[in-house]
Amino acid sequence: MLENPSSNLRHDPSLQISFPFQGRWVRKVFVRGLGVPRLQVYGVLRAIKSCLMPRQVRMRRQCAEEIAASGSVPLYCLEAWKRAGHRALRPAELGDLEPILTRCRTIRHDAEEERDLDSDRAKEFLHYVAVDQDFLAHPSLVRFALSEPILRAVSVYLGTVPVLASVALLWSPPETEGAKLKSSQRFHNDHEDTSQVKLFVHIDDVDSDCGVFTFHPAEATRRIRKALGTRRGRLDDVATAKVVPSEAPLTLMGPAGSAYFVDTSRCLHFGSRPAKKGRLLLQVQYLRCNSPAHSQLALGLDEKWAAEPWSSLQRMVLGLRDVDRAAFRQRS
Repeated sequence: MLENPSSNLRHDPSLQISFPFQGRWVRKVFVRGLGVPRLQVYGVLRAIKSCLMPRQVRMRRQCAEEIAASGSVPLYCLEAWKRAGHRALRPAELGDLEPILTRCRTIRHDAEEERDLDSDRAKEFLHYVAVDQDFLAHPSLVRFALSEPILRAVSVYLGTVPVLASVALLWSPPETEGAKLKSSQRFHNDHEDTSQVKLFVHIDDVDSDCGVFTFHPAEATRRIRKALGTRRGRLDDVATAKVVPSEAPLTLMGPAGSAYFVDTSRCLHFGSRPAKKGRLLLQVQYLRCNSPAHSQLALGLDEKWAAEPWSSLQRMVLGLRDVDRAAFRQRS
């Protein structure tokens, strides 16, 4: 692996796939502004993108089918995951996480020393310790996000080999409890697509004092959205509880190294509410290449990074153009 790989990196766009257009503004105009049903708008956008990049869409779908046929992702696990929209990862899918946890803690420590914790302007409660291109300085974290067991599981769930859409190390600082809830501290869905996968890894122990990630499973979310409407962006706790009074939302808690898949498009969720203790979280987002409202890769690579010995599956997820389909079939 390259030493200090990001120091002289010059992104070469020709090495990676490009997306035909950005669909976010279309969603804002037609869904939010004019009230056109989101599924209709997304269906049109997906069809257009698929027509503009047919080889990518076809190849990724075929590869996901080959992975499913190989039996590397247990069928019982997949069916339950698709119903619920979430699942915990097994230790065998994660490997040795201790180096990953140590690296993430070091990154946060160094950022604090340099006072380089960027917060989203609308989210003082959420700091981006490292995001996307920053991770090229930490190859071990890139390799974790591209680990084969994780990519195989996500590919079968989505029915296509995804792209790595974003990677972020997030710090939710302690905040005075009782403060007014803002933005993503209220129930919402993510709208890049109708389905996606986010991988969450706890870098430290997480309990109820940490502003935990909280969500409703897919079926409860469907009923809530049917009752309250899909145009309402953020929902309060009282409104959702009235629809599903006997189904309390789930929380992601556990020791350092606990990891979870959540389909944040299908599951209403919130996180980083005011809490006594902070929370450090590694978040990796995987999306279909033809997702209607997203058109960028997490990592822009140069020739040295592209020349690394990535597998065919990893090359697809990185968005690299030169993928050996024959080699992929042999490994599947």
